[in-house]
Amino acid sequence: MVGIMAVLGWCWYLQYYKSDEYQQKALKQQLKIIPFSARRGMIVDAQGRTLAVSVKKQLVRVDPYLIGDNRKAAEQLGAALSLQVNGLYRALVARKDKRYLLVKRFVSEEEVERVLTLKLKGVVIEPDYERRYPMGSLA
Repeated sequence: MVGIMAVLGWCWYLQYYKSDEYQQKALKQQLKIIPFSARRGMIVDAQGRTLAVSVKKQLVRVDPYLIGDNRKAAEQLGAALSLQVNGLYRALVARKDKRYLLVKRFVSEEEVERVLTLKLKGVVIEPDYERRYPMGSLA
């Protein structure tokens, strides 16, 4: 009987005194904001000249949780994307328990091909858009 009362007391304590704390922990575990760049429309002047246009590019991101050998992955990605290996390695180690690490935006098609030939587990290529101003800055 005392055991049942202890369990019920503990449940009541968690439900009424600790509920806010555990709700915040649950949201932190389940909610993640991942930036996604949408394609923006073209801007033209009164004569139809293009002032701003979005150009489709790619971005490279990794899931550090799935990367096996951080040093090897950093060396291969660094060579393929012309990035500093030590900085990439430190970022992979620092975010080992995370699921998203942006490696590089606005990647050229040649770089995408080099990354794809590596066939590294946890490396993802996603669409991205770069804003260009053919007539230069007007401000």
